[in-house]
Amino acid sequence: MKKVLVTGAAGTIGIRTIKYLLSEGKYDVTALDIKNRRHYKTLKKYRKRIDIVYADANDKDIMDSLVKESDIIIHLAGTLPCYANINEDMMRNNEYNSTKVITDSIRKYNPDCYLIYTSSTSVYGDEDENVNVNSIIKANSFYSKYKLKGEKYISKYLRNYTIARIAYVLGDLRKDNPMFGVKLDTKLEPVTVDNVAYGLVSIIDHKNRYNKKIINMTGGKEYRTTYREYLLSILKSYGLTCKMIFSMLFEEKSYSEGYFKEENIDKYLKFRTKNIESYYTSLNRYKKDARRFFPRLFALPFIMVINRKNK
Repeated sequence: MKKVLVTGAAGTIGIRTIKYLLSEGKYDVTALDIKNRRHYKTLKKYRKRIDIVYADANDKDIMDSLVKESDIIIHLAGTLPCYANINEDMMRNNEYNSTKVITDSIRKYNPDCYLIYTSSTSVYGDEDENVNVNSIIKANSFYSKYKLKGEKYISKYLRNYTIARIAYVLGDLRKDNPMFGVKLDTKLEPVTVDNVAYGLVSIIDHKNRYNKKIINMTGGKEYRTTYREYLLSILKSYGLTCKMIFSMLFEEKSYSEGYFKEENIDKYLKFRTKNIESYYTSLNRYKKDARRFFPRLFALPFIMVINRKNK
């Protein structure tokens, strides 16, 4: 069986990626992440089915050892945009340096190893319509700047790789924190976290087709919305949390996206499902949760302000 290493394995996308890898029944999976209580709890239920290594992806010795034994690496370790744009050194060290360490290890010890690198559609900056892989790059934040540097380093030195630029990710609000560093009228073509994970695993089966290529992994035209519509749906269904208040008021609005020119990637990867309305409808389940009553009540002033700005 092919040996797959997943970095950032306990993260939002990482743990779903492991789930899909295991469902295929044809991969030996190694999960890498930093050890803390949350990561340990997340990976614990898989400990009998996968190998778990608690370490930093920046650790050269650890990565050298893991890369030697891997056929495929799905590199998800990094920093979320909301934190990356606060501190450039954090993004450089946690994101770019780990990518460089992994790339160097592949070059030196296992040049046939296939790397799937998760970048971001934010590298296109404030492009509005018909965004595609040939669009002008406008890396206007620490996050997009170092994602782009990672892309360039990989494409310069590796012979087996796919770069997947991931759009805004829709997750489970109970477990996955939404991103708030987005201007209200930003056009989005988001993708669900499960669809991303499934798509990354599908790349393995089509790696000859996508070798040395960049793909935009978005939800497609059926998921087109605006950040305003998305935020209103969250507030009306799930309500307000202290973290949301802090993020909406103080987080820098530096994340950019747009609507993408339709690409044919789903013909092969088949990761897209349903549409944005189905996601919004799924949020209605929180309205039945009595614990969300007061958070929804406290959200009303924010909903009024957002609606007022829309007029």
